[in-house]
Amino acid sequence: VIRFNEAPVAGYEADVGSTTTIRTIGVRTSSLLRTDDARVPVADLRTARWVLMPHAEDVAWLRSLLGGAPVKWRVALDDDARAEGHPTEWGWATQLNVFGSSAATDATPDVRPDDFVVLSPEFYSYVRDAWTLDGGNPSSGLLGIVMALHLCDDVDVYGFNIGDPLAPHYYYDRRKRGCTSF
Repeated sequence: VIRFNEAPVAGYEADVGSTTTIRTIGVRTSSLLRTDDARVPVADLRTARWVLMPHAEDVAWLRSLLGGAPVKWRVALDDDARAEGHPTEWGWATQLNVFGSSAATDATPDVRPDDFVVLSPEFYSYVRDAWTLDGGNPSSGLLGIVMALHLCDDVDVYGFNIGDPLAPHYYYDRRKRGCTSF
């Protein structure tokens, strides 16, 4: 079972199950690796394999992460975040070094470095060139689906482009906003 980014399990087990084999993350969802982040069951931190899907702007973050240096990142807030009163400008924040201590937090991750891999730039380029219509940047969902097609004999996909433009973007998001497709 591959779960994407922040897809929660708790409270949705009847619909999404409770097993996680692989969880994909990006820089913006890397806080999921913290033990004090309740969005991911602690059991997932100990048993799942983690695939970081970095985009070009994430290279500096990744170098810092793997080198053990304090990590700084910029967060782009979407329209919903702005509507909730969050700042509209890009701002700097200190991010957790997931494999060591950090001044930003005392949370200790249970993720082992051996369970953490980075998506190959060649694979990213392959998906961009072969699977997108316009050669644009592929979404993490598309990257994960193509990864599953390469790893698994059978692939069933749930929750992608359900055909209802008024459905929530994510199953756990009650706000009505249009679904996207790739």
